[in-house]
Amino acid sequence: MTFLLAACHSSQPLPSLPRGASAPAGQQAQQAPGDAVTGHVLWPDGNPAANTQVGYLVVPGTDGAGPLDGGRDCWIILQADGTYSGITASPGSVIDWQAVDMPCSSGPFRSDPYTVQLTMQVDKSELANPGGDQTDTAGTWQAAEARTSGS
Repeated sequence: MTFLLAACHSSQPLPSLPRGASAPAGQQAQQAPGDAVTGHVLWPDGNPAANTQVGYLVVPGTDGAGPLDGGRDCWIILQADGTYSGITASPGSVIDWQAVDMPCSSGPFRSDPYTVQLTMQVDKSELANPGGDQTDTAGTWQAAEARTSGS
């Protein structure tokens, strides 16, 4: 039996990277016995993304912060094996996910290539025009990463 992992999110951490733990970048997860699919979730710069969800990397907003400075949830699509539109995995597979190098979106979006590219363009445009409409973006992935790492 195989399973399709698509752009969805789960409140459960990956078995090989427990909530709050971080693994060295590039380290491969050990293959788990049974039906578990394991792996790592990484930021675009290769650092582990602890306390995030699979399918989308989601960093919750911070009360009292500005909309582009952590006041909105940060949603970034994840990719593995060069795709973000679905991966077929067999029980025991190891899949390493990495956030796409894009600004944070203020909410989830479809994972088809056209929608992902359009979302990236809109979010980049909004960040580049500070006086304009900024309802779709939630700042940079670098700022979101800094909030999760305590830097």
